[in-house]
Amino acid sequence: MMTKGGCGFVDGSLVMRKGLGGSMVGVCGRRGIGLRMSVGWEEEVKTTRREWIRLWVGGVFAVGLAGPAMAEPSGGVEGAIAKTFFSKPGFNGDPSLTPQSVRLEQDKLKEKDIQGGIVEIRKFREDFSQVETAFGKDNQLDILPDLRRIFVISALRDALNRANAAFDEETQRKTDILVRTIIQDIQELQNAAKVKPDQPRTPRRIEKTTKWLGKVGEDFDKLLSLYPA
Repeated sequence: MMTKGGCGFVDGSLVMRKGLGGSMVGVCGRRGIGLRMSVGWEEEVKTTRREWIRLWVGGVFAVGLAGPAMAEPSGGVEGAIAKTFFSKPGFNGDPSLTPQSVRLEQDKLKEKDIQGGIVEIRKFREDFSQVETAFGKDNQLDILPDLRRIFVISALRDALNRANAAFDEETQRKTDILVRTIIQDIQELQNAAKVKPDQPRTPRRIEKTTKWLGKVGEDFDKLLSLYPA
């Protein structure tokens, strides 16, 4: 069935009509995130759901490639998409997130589940410090097995989410980004730390591994600084 705006699903397909100025307009998702693609199509286009997803993902990817400026608060829809999918280190960092600026819900902070999450995050940081120290002594050390042992992503995400619930909603909008950044930075570190059998790390690989070790440590330290000692 064709919608008023010129697009709709018919027999499992999305139909789009040419909009004003020769652009194609479609809407994706319950929240009505719209994408406009300037193309020279003159006729009605019938696109399957799978093809539409490919088009949408391509649009998101293009936004990510546009660079940090797209993630500024004034970046509109494009900035919101970039902030959601491309929270790179230094890309969406919020300097206003400090121990003095956050608001903790004191009643929630006392809850056993939240306290358990904070304790687990501190344990993650403690175990990670040992990896940092070991690599500092031997930059040819294969640290990937230890990283995978320490950071089981599902367990880490669960601890981060539980601890994050101690903040009020306004603070959580900022700490959510930090939580996503921690997980992403760990994945970047694991990629950088890979070594080929019987081949030493190159100076560039050592530099990258050292960089991500430092970044992950900073991420944890920043998050933990927001909670009472």
